[in-house]
Amino acid sequence: MSTPAPEPSTLTTLRRVVALLRPYPGRTALALGLGVPLVACVTASPLILRYIIDEGLTANSQRALLIGAALMASVALVQFSCATLRRRTGGRLAVDAQRDLRLSMARKLASLDAAWFDQARTGGLLTRVSSDIDAVRAFLGFGFAFIVIDGLTMAIALTQMWLLDVRLTVLTLVFTIPTLILALWFNSHLRVSFHRLQERRSEVTSVVHEAAAGISVVKTAGISEQWNDKFAARAGELHTEAKAAIRLRSRFAPLITALPQITAVTILLVGGIATINGSLSLGTLVAFNVYVAMVAALAAGASQLVSSAQRAAVGGSRVFEVLDAQPLITSRPGAAALPPGKGAEIALRDIEFRSLQGATWRVPAGRHVVVRGAAATGKTTLAQLLVRDYDPDAGTVFIDGFDATTLTVDSLRSQVIRTQQDALMIAGTLRDNLLLGSAVELDRIRDVLHAVDALDWVVDGDANDDDALQAGLDRRISERGVDLSGGQRQRIAMARAILRSPRVLILDGALSEVDAATEAKILARLPEVLTGTTVIYLGTSSPHLRVDDTYELRDGRIHKIDDAPAEDDRLRSVVAAKAVT
Repeated sequence: MSTPAPEPSTLTTLRRVVALLRPYPGRTALALGLGVPLVACVTASPLILRYIIDEGLTANSQRALLIGAALMASVALVQFSCATLRRRTGGRLAVDAQRDLRLSMARKLASLDAAWFDQARTGGLLTRVSSDIDAVRAFLGFGFAFIVIDGLTMAIALTQMWLLDVRLTVLTLVFTIPTLILALWFNSHLRVSFHRLQERRSEVTSVVHEAAAGISVVKTAGISEQWNDKFAARAGELHTEAKAAIRLRSRFAPLITALPQITAVTILLVGGIATINGSLSLGTLVAFNVYVAMVAALAAGASQLVSSAQRAAVGGSRVFEVLDAQPLITSRPGAAALPPGKGAEIALRDIEFRSLQGATWRVPAGRHVVVRGAAATGKTTLAQLLVRDYDPDAGTVFIDGFDATTLTVDSLRSQVIRTQQDALMIAGTLRDNLLLGSAVELDRIRDVLHAVDALDWVVDGDANDDDALQAGLDRRISERGVDLSGGQRQRIAMARAILRSPRVLILDGALSEVDAATEAKILARLPEVLTGTTVIYLGTSSPHLRVDDTYELRDGRIHKIDDAPAEDDRLRSVVAAKAVT
């Protein structure tokens, strides 16, 4: 993977976060526009209160009192209506943007190649898709709008305070400005703390995911204690970061809360003296103190808003890191689609990649071959090159005479298919797992299930009964197929690959969890449903395997058994020994 780019600034990330609202200009304008009457109502209330006190209560005017009460009730009604509609609109807007972001993440993850996932942590990806996107949603639904609304409210409140009494306004700013500066400084440090906290959460999630995915290994290998120690270490690091964040908040959050209270007491004292002296009316003092409380609350609330923005910036930067990632293997400009057909010739020329050193090989279209070799000789590497998970450091891979790099990635991978030892199952029906949304005739499904020896346990009853087969295909499969045996999962994965009618099928340890008797039946039946398909078996040593050619990987090259008599005798003895056992 390429060297990661420098981390973007908070403002740069927040601009990208806000840009997620572009598909919804009408609702965005409404959510922000409703803030105008909301701000007008909030900032008008102290002036109405001043009118009630000075013109109604102090002047003993019942008429002024009733007018003021009616105005206050009207303002409260408008404020309630605007706040309710704004929250509803903003909430739906944020949820829609969250859905779009998750879909974008899903599409991006589907487009990234094996090389990228080799370096990605599963737990980190899960955190990005869940809590990081949730932080973005919270900011779009609450923080973003209230930064605008609260900023406008503070500006109008300070203006009204200036018009009511200049001296008291200056005194208010003496306390308010340091509060804002402290809040901003506090949250700049909080961003770093949040980022470290999210990284630790990702590590904990990774450990849990590894254990959940390999729980059978954890239990049968008796390594529960080791796993517990590993989890405890990661959880301890998360605990340490959480305590650091708590210390940071406990050190500065109370001070940020106390400063506005000190401001209110000071204004009440100075303003009260002015009221007693007659230079300030009681209504003006009350209205001014309401504005002071308003500004103080906004200043203290700025800490929460900036905190929301910091969380969104941290989460957004981690999400955008994935969205900006580029696969190493892409379709080149002008790449052509691999034409459909039956079978395809496979050829390697002077391949240099990992354990393959100068490998040259050719398999004619429609041939069934097996490639054997000791561990770490390059069998899986060969499969990865053929499906173009990677490109070789040197040399060329040819598919049906085409340089693989001149073909579109999607067309190549849709016609050169690899099944692996770890069979992917999705939560859904058996039909979902077999067809992945494609349409296949029922008779073809029956034939393929029979070939992989899965028809008997899929169909409860007569295997030739279409209704019974349909019912079997509608059987629910749990997440990761944990209610199926390893062999059943492998057979479903193999059937899924065959039903896609590939030109080339690579079986990489695809029957490793199937018992010998079942393996023999499958290997005997596969040629019937793979007529014309180029089939490459990797590592299979079953004596029941029927292939046209046998190859061995050694010393970085692919040797045909007939070309190496000594190795041929050695390999045959190994196969014979396995057949006996």
